[in-house]
Amino acid sequence: MNLRLFIMNLRLFIMNLRLFIMNLRLFIMNLRLFIMNLRLFIMNLRLFIMNLRLFIMNLRLFIMNLRLFIMNPEAAVEDLHHYRNLGEFFRRKLKPAARPLCSSSCLISPADGKILHFGRVVNSEVEQVKGVTYSLESFLGPHSNSSSSSSFRDLLLSSSSHDLFHCVVYLAPGDYHRFHSPTDWKVEHRRHFPGSLMSVNPGVARWVKELFCLNERVALTGQWQHGFFSLTAVGATNVGSIRVYFDQDLHTNAPRYNKGSYNDRSYVTDGNQAENEAIVQEGGGAKGEEGSASKGGVALQKGEALGEFNLGSTIVLLFEAPHDFAFDLRPGQRIRVGEALGRL
Repeated sequence: MNLRLFIMNLRLFIMNLRLFIMNLRLFIMNLRLFIMNLRLFIMNLRLFIMNLRLFIMNLRLFIMNLRLFIMNPEAAVEDLHHYRNLGEFFRRKLKPAARPLCSSSCLISPADGKILHFGRVVNSEVEQVKGVTYSLESFLGPHSNSSSSSSFRDLLLSSSSHDLFHCVVYLAPGDYHRFHSPTDWKVEHRRHFPGSLMSVNPGVARWVKELFCLNERVALTGQWQHGFFSLTAVGATNVGSIRVYFDQDLHTNAPRYNKGSYNDRSYVTDGNQAENEAIVQEGGGAKGEEGSASKGGVALQKGEALGEFNLGSTIVLLFEAPHDFAFDLRPGQRIRVGEALGRL
């Protein structure tokens, strides 16, 4: 009898021990989940505080820009009642003399904003802010000759005496939201990447690696006098709406998309008139009213109006140039359309 009771108690002890171990495991698992949720909460709290600071800063910039607008009107239409909302006000068309073009520079700023980063592209990696990089191939998408053993950077270069350069211009919500052609060049191809709409503010860019590769963007690539040239408009928080004046087939800000997908369009035609007619011209520039479509692509003049954002965002320039090309910039400086980026 005592032996049976002992065995029964032993079995109960073993069963309770198993339950204890199982509960301990559940406790550890819940503790890990709690710690993970706590970290997420702290991260979201930091992002909220950062976004709150950005909102206050952008509100101050907006008030400052509004005061400047009243004191020194530069819009083609000066009556504030003409603009139905703030978006229309910041996408306003400017007077021809409002943004004079630097004639001594081969490359000018495509937008009003702040210089985030600039320099040479090293090892097919580009810096979005100091110390945080992203892959050139992830940003522009696969090259037509991607099977080559050459690096992605080398595939873009037409000469061994040239180098690949980059420049990032950040448009705050309070900035003028149109962007212009930074040089005389021909746009041959457009690649649209649907994606996220995270803030591209420098503070966020330091936190999120390859931020520019995650966000929705429109990459225009082609040729200028020194070889490869590209301008990429990167979307941001509530700025999936990116417009390119000469391309009415471009539709951004789709509610659903496949992650990593992209849509291509070539502007280089075989002489088919119907294809040329599909490229509708619009907008206005400092030197010309519209890009001109041809067999070699869409020809743009320096300073010509190219497109617009629905709110502030980012422009990334990637271009080929001789080794002796030099930027006339400093990180963090304010810049306006038409001002020099660099010289040869």
